Amino acid sequence: MKISSNLTLNLKKISISDKDWFSKLTYHVGISDLSFPLLYAYRNFLNVKCAHLDEKTALVAQDDAHGKRCYTILGDVNETIIKELTFLGINEFSYVIAAQLPIFKNIKGMKWNIRYDIDFSDYVYDLNKFLDFRGNLRKAYNSYKNHNQLNTKIVEINKNNWEESYKIFRNWWNSRKESSIFGNELKVFCEMEKFIESSKIEGALFYEEEIPVSFLMVEKRGEMLIEHFIKSNSSARGLTHFFYHQFFSKFKGEVKWINFEEDMGLPGLREFKRRFHPEFMLNKYTVRLDKGEYVKH
Repeated sequence: MKISSNLTLNLKKISISDKDWFSKLTYHVGISDLSFPLLYAYRNFLNVKCAHLDEKTALVAQDDAHGKRCYTILGDVNETIIKELTFLGINEFSYVIAAQLPIFKNIKGMKWNIRYDIDFSDYVYDLNKFLDFRGNLRKAYNSYKNHNQLNTKIVEINKNNWEESYKIFRNWWNSRKESSIFGNELKVFCEMEKFIESSKIEGALFYEEEIPVSFLMVEKRGEMLIEHFIKSNSSARGLTHFFYHQFFSKFKGEVKWINFEEDMGLPGLREFKRRFHPEFMLNKYTVRLDKGEYVKH
């Protein structure tokens, strides 16, 4: 099969100057992996690069946890773009959502192998249902709410109190040093300080008796909130439930969905996210051209 390409790939390291056009292409795609702030914060660890192909389409290249190069099409995923990228030697795409799969399946002369990435699919919750804690979730919430009548408060994260959230994260990480994943996550969090006063990023610190014990950070994307971080130095039963309820309640009527990102295949994280009863999973796929199905001329 003979295909010509009019594309010239000029992949360059992602930078702050890419924020506006990048965000427009991912605004209505709620998957966490296509968050500009996160990709920017990971730019050094995962060698994140991007290329603006045309007004409606771009390409992101990044290394995965094993150092393998991954490519993701942003914006207008169409047959012409896929064929041209394949001609240029890119025959595998990551973080493909279900709505895009028919485009790959219907390209004549090409057979694509599609793999569901269960460990990297996002947990999505209906905001109103999420706030209506029931059963064990309600018991945990009430347990903390009534616990010794603690004096608690929630304060918006800003430049002035950023250091307090960093200390919470640092103390949390110190007890989990066996995992390099969490070490890199801490470094990425530090990079996120550049976005803390952005209109798309919100964060909050949770205080017990004037002592900061937990924080979270979310990104607003259309009708969805994507939770990027939540860390706590307290093991008090129900603290997370109480914090969630107090923080997310202010978004009622403003957003419809909460995205808790993927569980990375970690059993404890998977159990925690399932406990809150996701409305659905935002499935992600890796799509690879089967060997022998395409010959470059």
